[in-house]
Amino acid sequence: MSKHLLVALGLVGLGWVALGLGVTGCSSTTAPPVDVSPLVEEGWQLYETGDFDGARTQFDLAIAADPASPAAHAGRGYALARLRHYAAAAEALARALDFAPAGADPLAGLALVEAARNAYPAVVDPATRLLLVAPGYQHARDPRIDARAVRLVRAQAYYHAGEFALAAADLDVLDPANAPHSFDPQALLAALAAASGSGPSL
Repeated sequence: MSKHLLVALGLVGLGWVALGLGVTGCSSTTAPPVDVSPLVEEGWQLYETGDFDGARTQFDLAIAADPASPAAHAGRGYALARLRHYAAAAEALARALDFAPAGADPLAGLALVEAARNAYPAVVDPATRLLLVAPGYQHARDPRIDARAVRLVRAQAYYHAGEFALAAADLDVLDPANAPHSFDPQALLAALAAASGSGPSL
């Protein structure tokens, strides 16, 4: 067999290899996204009945089926918060924000959870983002969670940080009948206590 023929056969062989690789690459498919909305809905139904552990289980199942579902992570965060597992709740809500940075539910939940565990420096960012994207926010499944509750914990966070003017500004919105509020720390503390009343918390 001549040298030229060997070279030609070698080139043909490489062509078949390249073709095979191309066909293999074209044949690969991405699995369609899994619809976890029924699991998420079941989780919220259990949440609304007060079965927070059962709700967490449903949200966990949804995450197992679709790890990138912001709704499932947010629901899990709320269920964990009601179970008073605040650190885990904050982690779940932050994970939801990884997939939906402007998600109103995880932003509100994260602000309230950080306040519940007295992590006031971590309250201001999610609270401010929530009030910017959804100033009239109302949680669809938990009527106690709304923009007022988020603004209140932001005012508390400002107070704990010594930002008395900012705390007073939030109180002016929460309690316009007594605006403008004093920057005096003692007066602010009394006003915050009055505004808190029996307000919602996580």
